[in-house]
Amino acid sequence: DPEYLLAAETALLALPLSTQVEFDYTNFTPIMKVAEDFTLLVVPPTAPYRTCADVVDAAKRDRVVAGVAGATSLDNVVFRLVEQASGTSFDRVPFESGGEVLAALLGSQIDIASLNPGEVVGQLQAGELKALCAFSENRYDYPELKDIPTAREQGIDVAYAQFRGLIAPAEISDAATQYWIDAGRRFADSEAYRQYVTENYLQPTTAYGEEFRAYLERNNAELTKALGQ
Repeated sequence: DPEYLLAAETALLALPLSTQVEFDYTNFTPIMKVAEDFTLLVVPPTAPYRTCADVVDAAKRDRVVAGVAGATSLDNVVFRLVEQASGTSFDRVPFESGGEVLAALLGSQIDIASLNPGEVVGQLQAGELKALCAFSENRYDYPELKDIPTAREQGIDVAYAQFRGLIAPAEISDAATQYWIDAGRRFADSEAYRQYVTENYLQPTTAYGEEFRAYLERNNAELTKALGQ
C-alpha cells in the first residue's frame, strides 16, 4: 500500500544480521534519510575515567561493564567497533531500552554507556553524568556538546552514525516513490524539520531514493563486518 510509510533506523539493518527475521532492507523502498545521530560515551561523575582512551585501557586490565539497549542497538554496534579497533572487550549487559540503560548508569549498576545526546544532555548539564567522547566524525556544533572531543581525537578510530529515515513498501510505483521523495524534500525545508533536528541534537544529513539506497548498502556492509557476520 503506497499510502503508508514506516519510520526506520539502524535496527532495520542490524536486526536481520543478528536475528532470524524474514526481511532485510532490500524488502522496502527507501524514501528519505531524515538525519543522523551519533552517541556519546558517558559515565558517572565519580568514575575514574577522564577520556574514552582511559576506558579502553581499563578494559584491557579489568572488567568494565557496559549497558546496551539490545543486540541491534546503536550503542551495542559502537561498542563492537571500539572492541575491534582497540583489541579489548567490554562486559555488555543488555537492557530493553536506552532509558533503562540510563537508569542503570545513574544507579551505578553499570560502568559506562553509549547514548544519544538527546537522551543524556539534561544529565550532563546537571552534572549527573560526564561525557568522555563522541563517536562522531567531528565535534558537535551544539553549544551544549561542542567541548566533547571525538573518540578519534583520543586515538580510537571509531565514528558511527545511527540513521533515522522513512521507508515505503516494496514494489510501489515510480510515481508513488517520487511523490514521497518530493514530500520528504519539502519536509527537510520546513521549520518543523529544523525543530525536530535541533531538539534531538541530530545531524541534518539527508538522502533520498536511490541515494538513500546506496547509503543503506554501504551501512549494511559496515554492520556486517562489525557484527561478525
